[in-house]
Amino acid sequence: MSMDNTNIELTMGLVQFVIGLILFIGTICVGWGMLKAKVDRLEKDVDKLSDSLDTKFSDLNASMIALFKKDTLGVEGSPYHPSQLGKELLEKSGWNVLYPQIKDQIFALIKESNVKNLYDIEKESFRSLSKLKNTNHLDKIKEYIVNNPEHTLDAVLLVASWIIRDDYNEKINK
Repeated sequence: MSMDNTNIELTMGLVQFVIGLILFIGTICVGWGMLKAKVDRLEKDVDKLSDSLDTKFSDLNASMIALFKKDTLGVEGSPYHPSQLGKELLEKSGWNVLYPQIKDQIFALIKESNVKNLYDIEKESFRSLSKLKNTNHLDKIKEYIVNNPEHTLDAVLLVASWIIRDDYNEKINK
């Protein structure tokens, strides 16, 4: 009889161990799931922050270019428009060939932002162009900039944003 009691006690102990192990593993799985959800949320927040910083730096860069190049690449007025030098920069950089190919894509990006006034359209035009910096769309312009270091990619995009601003404004006010 004592063997039966020992077997029962061993069986009960094993059952308790298995139940405890299952509960322990279950708790770890739940904890892991909660941790993963928090990490996923944090990753999304970091992406949003990164996009926000990109936008702010893009605006700052455009403002700095405008301050230093406004008298050479643009004609001051309300609103800015390309000077003769600005028009030549767009022509020589290849912008005038590229623009018809990407115009619809740029307009779609601007439309997503739901801007209505010229100031916001101009800023969003520059932001939309900046989003293309890491694509192959601007490769010819980048090649031009490398061979003509007196200009920057952002200078070309700023002058181009004035053209886009006017074209987009004309399109939405038809």
